[in-house]
Amino acid sequence: MNRRQRQGPIDNRPQVSNLPHRISVLAITSNDGDRRLLSSFSIRGQWDLVFTSTCQEALAILKSGRAAVIICDRDLPGPDWRECVRSLAGARPESPILLMSSIFDEYLWEEVVHIGGYDVAPKPLQEEQVVRAVNLAWSYAKNLNAPTRL
Repeated sequence: MNRRQRQGPIDNRPQVSNLPHRISVLAITSNDGDRRLLSSFSIRGQWDLVFTSTCQEALAILKSGRAAVIICDRDLPGPDWRECVRSLAGARPESPILLMSSIFDEYLWEEVVHIGGYDVAPKPLQEEQVVRAVNLAWSYAKNLNAPTRL
């Protein structure tokens, strides 16, 4: 029996053991199904997850607290998702914004990045993709905001 057989199946899901602490995530969605999925993902992703239903609620939370990563639903009630992403990026430029969307193509990704977002998480949400996207966004922000040494 070779070594691989003794170890069992390989888990290719992104690991979070190298993260020093929990990631604060603000999720803006009124969809109960997405909230349940994100809640379950937050356990393995080691997130401190806070939900809001509107962009206005999210902006109020950002004034009084912090979020390392922001997840925003494209189908929010109220202002257009573009205006929401612009507002969030203006309020917390150091916090990457992931847009959840059932519509996904290169054009949407380019538009999200152009207005201040970080990436698009396609719906239906899949744990491996979302946990990986949040971890990469957090790592990107951490490295971007780290002091530069000369």
